[in-house]
Amino acid sequence: MNDGLADTNKTVFLALSNPTNGSAVGPEATAVLTITPLPYDYWRLLYFGANANNPNVGGDSADSAADGIPNLMKYAYAFNPTFAETNPFTGKRVGNMFQVSFPRNTAASDIIYRVQASANLSAWNNLLTFNAASGWVTNVAGATVSESATNGPATNQFVNVTAITSTNILTGVTSQFLRLEIHH
Repeated sequence: MNDGLADTNKTVFLALSNPTNGSAVGPEATAVLTITPLPYDYWRLLYFGANANNPNVGGDSADSAADGIPNLMKYAYAFNPTFAETNPFTGKRVGNMFQVSFPRNTAASDIIYRVQASANLSAWNNLLTFNAASGWVTNVAGATVSESATNGPATNQFVNVTAITSTNILTGVTSQFLRLEIHH
């Protein structure tokens, strides 16, 4: 079970013995199991050390640099959470298309990115979804996505994502809003 705590690898030594009901233990009676934390936990340990599990310092919504970008977003963007940054999420209208851009942490295999649209800021529709297992998935016709080559130092590598959608992606509405949703 995931305990939700950032910590290093855990090792479990398994040994089978004393079989019952006429069973026998084969030649593989012992094993070593290593439980590795999620990439986000490694990231929190890297930057916050002993404070990685303090919700006011290493928590998802904590903002150690006081720049308005919480830790989970800094992880999703491949930022160092101890430095003040400017939110890189940008959006603009290009002809009859909307374009949003943001960096995606290439090491964040435990993050789901969703580009969403809404007509009323309460009901959101998934336009594009990314997870490490399947890559980018287009959830509606009229939405496309592209990524740049990998950038940044080894500990903070990212790709620049550009998502483009039609301005009429939501039919029958006059106003549309776009956002980036991050889950881990």
